[in-house]
Amino acid sequence: MNSGVDRVNRTLLVMVGLLLLLAAVAALALGWGWFGGTTAGEPVIPDAFSTFIRNNPWYWWAVAALCVVVALLMLRWMIAQLHTSRLTHLDVEADRRDGETVLQAGAIADAVENEVNGFLGVSGASMRLLGTPSNHRHQLIVVLDERADIDAVRSRLSRQTVPNFRQALAFDDPRLDIRLVLAPRQRRQLS
Repeated sequence: MNSGVDRVNRTLLVMVGLLLLLAAVAALALGWGWFGGTTAGEPVIPDAFSTFIRNNPWYWWAVAALCVVVALLMLRWMIAQLHTSRLTHLDVEADRRDGETVLQAGAIADAVENEVNGFLGVSGASMRLLGTPSNHRHQLIVVLDERADIDAVRSRLSRQTVPNFRQALAFDDPRLDIRLVLAPRQRRQLS
């Protein structure tokens, strides 16, 4: 997910959560008689509003139109969830006069993952290329098992994997974020 989609998600979810919380508090206050004892016993839809609905058949068309608008907004939101900032390829040739060199993101990820999976104490590695072809970053997640010597793995990553990765991409300083994670079984044993 990109940061723009994440920000919109957080904002929408906070707004919907606050709106639902306010509605719940108002309904509880009304039901418990906090606004006066007579309101707690009244029907949910007042008679005047029921009469208005009966006398204005366009009301249900307006409700239907509002529901369609809300459904379209939710569909747009769901489509935005599918958009990721994951790259499929990188252009590694800075000077295009002599041609173009395109490197598939899957090939880079597979090469790095295979190298890191061969390290002692590593039970898995996953690499993703994120961003745009002109502004990209790389994320490597290394899952360590119980045999892992964290210092040895970190040292080998900085001495071997990072230089190999930078040489393969031929960029000045490609950004590689590395996260070391304990295997799920180890996390349970530590807690």
